[in-house]
Amino acid sequence: MKTFFFFILFALLFPLISSAQNNAEEVDSSFKDANTIVLPIVFFIPETSWAFGLAGNYKFRRSPSSKPSQINLGGAYTLNKQILSYLSYRLFSLDNRWWWEGEFGYYDYVYDFEGVGFTNRFPLNKFFTTFPEIKTKLTYEVAKDYFVGLGYYYANYRSVSWLSEDIYNYDIVGVEGATLSGLQVVAATDKRDNIVFPRKGSYTELKFFSHKDFLGSEFEYQKIQMDYRKYFPIGKSVLAFQFFSETNIGNTPFQDLAKFGGAKVSRGYQRGAYRDQNMQVVQAAFRFPIVWRISMAVFGSVGTMSDQILQYRDSELLWAGGTGIRFAADTKDQLNIRFDVGFGKNSLEYYFTIGEAF
Repeated sequence: MKTFFFFILFALLFPLISSAQNNAEEVDSSFKDANTIVLPIVFFIPETSWAFGLAGNYKFRRSPSSKPSQINLGGAYTLNKQILSYLSYRLFSLDNRWWWEGEFGYYDYVYDFEGVGFTNRFPLNKFFTTFPEIKTKLTYEVAKDYFVGLGYYYANYRSVSWLSEDIYNYDIVGVEGATLSGLQVVAATDKRDNIVFPRKGSYTELKFFSHKDFLGSEFEYQKIQMDYRKYFPIGKSVLAFQFFSETNIGNTPFQDLAKFGGAKVSRGYQRGAYRDQNMQVVQAAFRFPIVWRISMAVFGSVGTMSDQILQYRDSELLWAGGTGIRFAADTKDQLNIRFDVGFGKNSLEYYFTIGEAF
């Protein structure tokens, strides 16, 4: 029953996309604008041993006036028999009015956990879990650059085990596993000149999630996310800003709390090293060309977390910063392969991926 709601949603969304495609302008059969990138994945940590895999990106336009659609596929297998796999997509109809994006993933992996918030922290623990994850949303342009839509989120954290059983001495929601299932309402404005590598304009997105028992969710809670981005051209360079906020209300399991760090928000911290009910982050990046297809970026961020909305008496400021180099695999939309080095509070992280953080 838990996956039933996803298939219902898919059945509703797919005809809408097909209809949008059929009603849009005819495709010029001679038009071709596609680009494929494939990257190797190799890494080693004690919990996984060596891991090997591939990540790929396929970018295309359906017509000269269409926004660029993307499909990303990646997977890795470790010598400890662990799996990381995902398929993500961002698809536009011919007339750009329908926007469908999401991700399907399956993970059998190990993750770090150091507690919730700033006050309820303890020595580093690790949890091993297997879970499928589904994220999908469909929006429609109701007016120029204004989109509204619906989405769905599902994750089933099975077979959760901990490196140290001391974790059971703490009051952590979801410590024995969690099934999550929630609907999403989305509103967004997109005034960027390019969605792959914006040089000017802005983007604003507001999401409201509701996880309920009748949807198959083991825990009931609500989530509100706000994402605002602004871009300023400076010659051939770009100065980019982002404000990201997440608020959770209700009985949120630790797996779906607001997570600090990662390849997109506050590079320099491992994703989830800090997590809590509420999070606010401001970050900036200066991206500038070097030579040929090579460019660089310097970036920084500051953020905080709390267990109560707009109450930060026990919170700290978490600073992060770093730099990275880019290679433009696609010069038309500036689709970059990026390698970043970020540092945070007593941490140093590396990121090798496709596309900018924001």
